[in-house]
Amino acid sequence: MQQKVREAREVLEPKFFKWLANQLVVKRICTQPNYHPTYLKFMTLLKINDFEDAVLECTYDNIRKLLSSEKIQTSTQDRSLLKNIGSWLGMITLARDRPVLARSLDLKELLYMAFEEGKLIAVAPFVAKVLEGCKSSTVFKPPNPWVLGLVSTLKEIYDVPGKFFFI
Repeated sequence: MQQKVREAREVLEPKFFKWLANQLVVKRICTQPNYHPTYLKFMTLLKINDFEDAVLECTYDNIRKLLSSEKIQTSTQDRSLLKNIGSWLGMITLARDRPVLARSLDLKELLYMAFEEGKLIAVAPFVAKVLEGCKSSTVFKPPNPWVLGLVSTLKEIYDVPGKFFFI
């Protein structure tokens, strides 16, 4: 890994950050959840903040695309991609004690909108996967108000009679 990181640093120019971030997120991260720790280690060892920012922005963009897809309610493949990228988002943010900013992705509002639009079958598992990043965090654990707010929102939706969703 060290050798590959050195090679990447030698050839990786800022003008390629967005392209590489897109390739990493769309072609690898969404489809290969078993390699998430490897991709995270590569990013961490690379130590290029602008590249990490590009990967995070590409992650948010891809999440928005998947959530806006009409197939998200019927396609198990799209829901699987959404869960994979949710796991990745939790890993690169919450697990590293970095917040998921509401201006980038408001998870609580996303849950309420999904409830109203009938997309809970996709959104609830996505939010749960993002929250898995809290396992490795020192900041995002109860009694953290943001985490408790999300968990109570999930419970609120779960307790609504006649509405079913699976995590």
